[in-house]
Amino acid sequence: MKHLRSAVMATLITLSASAAMAATVTTHSFDLRRPSEGGDTADAGTTTGTSFAITSGGLTGTFTGGYAEDAAFTDGELTSGNIGTAASLSRWVTGAGICGPRACVARDPNEPHTVDGVGSGNNDFDFIQMAFKNSDGEAVDVTLTQLVFGYVGRFSWGGGTHGYEGTNGSFQVVLDSLDDNIIGLGDWSVFSGVATSLYKNSVFNLPEGSNLTDDVFGIMAGLNGSWKLRGVTVQYMTTPPPPPPPPEIPLPAAGWLMILGLGGLAALKRRAG
Repeated sequence: MKHLRSAVMATLITLSASAAMAATVTTHSFDLRRPSEGGDTADAGTTTGTSFAITSGGLTGTFTGGYAEDAAFTDGELTSGNIGTAASLSRWVTGAGICGPRACVARDPNEPHTVDGVGSGNNDFDFIQMAFKNSDGEAVDVTLTQLVFGYVGRFSWGGGTHGYEGTNGSFQVVLDSLDDNIIGLGDWSVFSGVATSLYKNSVFNLPEGSNLTDDVFGIMAGLNGSWKLRGVTVQYMTTPPPPPPPPEIPLPAAGWLMILGLGGLAALKRRAG
């Protein structure tokens, strides 16, 4: 019975240690709208520039506008093109939008500052780069689960027509395949979809098993795509450090006496033999 109790205790200790080391998955949502319109305010008070940061539950996402002129994808890999930082990244009531290599004017109907695949040619794609770090400032992998779009395609609202003619909600997700902390040549487009043509709130849930896990993503316009990025939801998995090993239990003095006694008996036995 004593040995059985020992075995049971050992099993319980092992299970407790395994439970303590179990991974924890948390969900973090980032609202990219202008703070005065309800967007997250942890962006140092800036609404226009080339990038901004938002913190959600200890996870910080940094969002940067970019563009890819004359871009070409070969079997999903971005193999050529001029990649640069957008002239502006602005936050509006419908989400974040950018102007690519050229500056644009707010509320200009000819340049609605969207993330779009409309430019001087058919291979010019705007994108918003997202990079994630934990509370210690370390880059961490997250899994992209949901994107929310606004100002999608060409639509009618408020008595007028808005957006580029002939555009839609096409987009693609580009991973930082080279692990150089930036979206550029050599990275891969691993998912594409089409957002619903709605003014403010087009939710796109990424299918489970898409393996959209990285620390840097690019949400890039598809061909003739035009939209603003209103929100992003990711899942972050953490594994706590293993528990420290149990302290060594010193052998009682009586134990040492017993060992010495047994050693003496063995010596006497050899001498008698």
